[in-house]
Amino acid sequence: MNSVFIYWDNSNIFHEAQRLAKERREGPNARYRVRINVDNILRLAHADRPLKKAFAAGYVPPEMRQLWNQ
Repeated sequence: MNSVFIYWDNSNIFHEAQRLAKERREGPNARYRVRINVDNILRLAHADRPLKKAFAAGYVPPEMRQLWNQ
């Protein structure tokens, strides 16, 4: 199976999640309660294929930095 390279723009993912929360009317200030589950989204992106390299652009929270440097 071919390995994959993932180039991730964290800012775009986060801003779209905020937009969707507001659009779905998930309650007051929903856009400020958005959290991204990095493990799940990464697993979805590589779809059980071997991960050769991952690169995150945009703001990268400290907990994600460790994940990308493994």
